[in-house]
Amino acid sequence: MSPGPLLLSLLLAVSIAGAEEFRYRHLDGVTGLGNVVVDSKGKETTIIIRKDSDEKSLAVLDAFQDAQMCGTEKPCTIRGAYFGQHLILLGEFTSDEKRTKYVENGAATEPYRDFKVTGFKVVFPFYRFVTAPKGNAIDGPFLIEVHFGFDTLFPYGISFDKKPIDLQNHSVKHKEE
Repeated sequence: MSPGPLLLSLLLAVSIAGAEEFRYRHLDGVTGLGNVVVDSKGKETTIIIRKDSDEKSLAVLDAFQDAQMCGTEKPCTIRGAYFGQHLILLGEFTSDEKRTKYVENGAATEPYRDFKVTGFKVVFPFYRFVTAPKGNAIDGPFLIEVHFGFDTLFPYGISFDKKPIDLQNHSVKHKEE
């Protein structure tokens, strides 16, 4: 066997290996940066997602954020009920730590790193708080929906450039945490 195919295979494996898996959550209602990833050791890093990230993965992520499904750091108990939203970003940091610029009367400066998204996965089952009929967003009562696939979370699908995205590419079955 000539070294060409072997070298090409090795380079491909190294480029794929650069992408890591991070648990993702979006901090809703903050005045500063809201995108946070957590690595396998539990270290949190605030990120700014690069514009050259995978567009279909970002379209799915945007659909979750639009529906106020922001991910959780880990499964927890809320009001006595099990709750977890396990969202996974695949990608890599593309910068060392930076700090946001000071803006008068703005959010405090904070550390962040640039992040290139190469994939997005959802671990099912996926839990979602919903205000019960005749309830309100502050006092409830609330229901917890449990979803076992994209078909109930987004029954009409998610599209990018007016074409449906194959959501099965973004789905992972639950593993014990």
